Amino acid sequence: MKYKMTKDLKVGAIIDVNLGEDVCEEVKEGKYKPEYGEMYYYVRLQVGGYEISLEAWVDDLMDWHRYNDGNCFQTETEEEAEQHKLHLEAKMELMKLREELQGSWEPDWGGESESEKKHYWCWNHIMARLSRGWTYQDQCLGVLYFENEQVMNEIREKMGDERLKLALNIKA
Repeated sequence: MKYKMTKDLKVGAIIDVNLGEDVCEEVKEGKYKPEYGEMYYYVRLQVGGYEISLEAWVDDLMDWHRYNDGNCFQTETEEEAEQHKLHLEAKMELMKLREELQGSWEPDWGGESESEKKHYWCWNHIMARLSRGWTYQDQCLGVLYFENEQVMNEIREKMGDERLKLALNIKA
């Protein structure tokens, strides 16, 4: 079940969440996608915390990045913002570990290294588990690639499956 705060915040408010059942209501699952020109809220990392910001949907790369990352909200609720904040923190932890373990490696999508395996995580809905995959040439938007399975295993061991699912924004 998912809940949201019935009290809205103001744009620019720094989030400090202490949820209580008396101020929450159940909401239906599903991502909110604004229509062209419609205003939407998103959570933005700021120095010293996270900030709720307001933006107009103009169908650009940033709008789609926020949407695919689950960072588009119709209202400024604390619960939605807190969940996205937790996702961003886990994603930053994953990125830091990835950099520590594989350095500056980035996938090469052409040229001499087109036969190089690029590893990634995915969610297997039938088995209900985190799974690994690899590709040579198929680049998917929003997917984080890894140099090899050893790096992935070390990250998984350090983060654990639940934190890793949070970082990858897997809702299962």
